[in-house]
Amino acid sequence: MMEVMQRPRVPVASLPAGIPNVPTFDGEGTLDAGKEATVFLKDFAEAIQNKDWSTFGNVFDENSWWRDSLTLTFDKRTLKGKQDIVKAWKTLSETRKPSRFSSQKDDDMIMEAQFVRMAPQLASLNVPFSFTTDAPKTKCIGQFKLVPKDGQWKVWVMTTAVMSLEEHPFESLPRQSPSMIDASQRGKPQAQGLPRVEGVLDAIVIGASSSGISNTIMLDSIGANVAAFDIEPAAGGNWSTKRYENICLHHPAFMIQLPMFPVPREGYPDYLSGRDLTKYFGAAIEKLKLPIFAGIKVVSNVFDEKTNLWNVTVQDVETNKEATLQAKNIVLSNGFLVSHENPKYPDLKDRHFFKGPVEHTTVYRTPGPYKGKDVVIVGSGNSAHDVAHNLALSNAKSVTILQRSPTVLLDFDVIGPMVTMMYDGATPIDTADFLRASLPAAIERDMARGALRLVGWCLRRDAKSAGMVENVSLFGMDSEGEVPGYVTASGHPHLYFSGIVEAGGVVLATGYEIVDLPKRWKETGFLDAKSAGMVENVSLFGMDSEGEVPGYVTASGHPHLYFSGIGFYMCRWIGRYTAIQVIADVAGKFPATYPRSK
Repeated sequence: MMEVMQRPRVPVASLPAGIPNVPTFDGEGTLDAGKEATVFLKDFAEAIQNKDWSTFGNVFDENSWWRDSLTLTFDKRTLKGKQDIVKAWKTLSETRKPSRFSSQKDDDMIMEAQFVRMAPQLASLNVPFSFTTDAPKTKCIGQFKLVPKDGQWKVWVMTTAVMSLEEHPFESLPRQSPSMIDASQRGKPQAQGLPRVEGVLDAIVIGASSSGISNTIMLDSIGANVAAFDIEPAAGGNWSTKRYENICLHHPAFMIQLPMFPVPREGYPDYLSGRDLTKYFGAAIEKLKLPIFAGIKVVSNVFDEKTNLWNVTVQDVETNKEATLQAKNIVLSNGFLVSHENPKYPDLKDRHFFKGPVEHTTVYRTPGPYKGKDVVIVGSGNSAHDVAHNLALSNAKSVTILQRSPTVLLDFDVIGPMVTMMYDGATPIDTADFLRASLPAAIERDMARGALRLVGWCLRRDAKSAGMVENVSLFGMDSEGEVPGYVTASGHPHLYFSGIVEAGGVVLATGYEIVDLPKRWKETGFLDAKSAGMVENVSLFGMDSEGEVPGYVTASGHPHLYFSGIGFYMCRWIGRYTAIQVIADVAGKFPATYPRSK
């Protein structure tokens, strides 16, 4: 059972730094990475087997890190510092008994030891390994990033991740084992009415777009009795019906693929549009025979403490017929972070005097209403530029983007390979996912800064220049009846504010509100009052003091509720970790998680 504790968010900038200084050293060019890795892993495993925690501690640098995903901690945790890491392993080894450490390749561990120089002052010996745990029995993989210190290799970063439960392995789909969802109701991406279910489901997945489908795939594969529901008449249909017509993903097809179903090479571009996504999701549901029910609204979820079950009321959107199902766990993949229910609208004074169209990007679909008009787009993020491109190629008279605060603009030819370097197709997708999520947030932050500096980008705007200019958001007149800073005399000799822009139509690319989701769900009845009071407010996206996101995937606040959806390229490992937790709970083998400091 997961602990119930609300966790405060902290600024990413406040997370402690952790980049060692590793200049070029003698013998670097002839280093036998495989041999060094074998010796290190043997010593590490023997120290654990012998419960020699002094020797175990000596392999870690004082400023070391351990990022774990459901191996010993059975949680998403990042611990920093030798002392805390040794304490955790010593404590958890008593019950979880890590063993069978190996560098041999298999289906889950295909990495090889290698020495990697990332920068003139940074390098590491990367040592991959696999191991197992007890209670429950799991198969896990890991990687050390070792750095040379005082004549020996020391752990800078240790990353570990669960891959499967030995007693409940992931099986190929379509499913061959018995299921509560009849074959006649499987593999249908379009609305098919209410499910015919008798008995208690292991899990109900709410939402059937990228994350919801991924969770359903992994839950079905691991043998859980699962059903997924989506309010759209076609699973993933929101990408075709509720997004602007020219929406296109910024990550390539290999990177956003669902588990067990890569994007087919034929019939799909490398960068999928909204329509492509809906088509792809439908193909996956049909091919894998998934238990997904489109056109179904989940009305309420009430947890019964006497039975330890959820009573889930669902409604057929077309017929309004309702049914109540019982489930041991619910998995939320319903767009709780970025939702059409939470658009951020600026305060537009005298809005009723303006006769032109004003739409938020959650509503904007086509450029039709803006034909022949001067269009102003408020905001300068991804959606703003997508919509601007759509309008610029249409019959709009002109398109102007208004920017309030600094916006990061990156050269895609340079930044693209950095973002997708693990996902070029050469590395198996599960290995790429492990490597992509292997670094603690603070290290990833600092390495990203270093990489951007190497390619010539300045990461901080000129504070002196910023201090010279007028704050033109404070619109008003000076003693001469002129508006300070507009057109002339901005305060900086080479910076100009161009004045007032006329608009015949406005598109608001102003993002999404942070809302109190638990309060909303309590008021609407989506969650019962007690459950709503327990869960993290995942709309308040941020990181805790360890650099992990509170409530996501693990430790939602409720022991039988999971927030399992955040982004396309994360959907596969989120689905894996969610399925492992659910089936461990169903089997009565969910271990105590490693406690957080109060």
